[in-house]
Amino acid sequence: MLYEILIRGRDGQFSGAHFKATPTSPAQSIKLADWPQVCADINTTLFATVEDLQAQLATAITEGEAAVAAVTATLETERAAFQAYKDAAEGALKVAGDAIADPTLDDTSTLEVVRTAVAEISKPVAQRELEKLEAEEAARAAEVEAKRQALLAALNA
Repeated sequence: MLYEILIRGRDGQFSGAHFKATPTSPAQSIKLADWPQVCADINTTLFATVEDLQAQLATAITEGEAAVAAVTATLETERAAFQAYKDAAEGALKVAGDAIADPTLDDTSTLEVVRTAVAEISKPVAQRELEKLEAEEAARAAEVEAKRQALLAALNA
């Protein structure tokens, strides 16, 4: 395999060529009989380089597609978080608006409802989700405990 080829000439005339097999090997003169092997080595190197570039390109495309997928997933997550925030804000505004319009509530009660609604939309989405999951878990735990008590009562009867 060739590392480097030096082709010399002057005034458009070929005057000789040398090659190096490795970066540190001495330059060797290329004779006319060597050219078929030199050309074959050039082709082999070229094809290996093209295959390597194709592999690098395929890797880069795969990495690029993965990066796009990651950005898309992040965007979808952010979009869902925004939608959840927007929904919470709309819900809080409706609650606040209903409280303000409710003639049965006094000023202090109305203010407390509005303050609670504002506090709810001020919470991070993750915190609201966590509180929702904790409430669901507590409801399931209460349901399981009720069934357990019912079964214990049935066994003791």
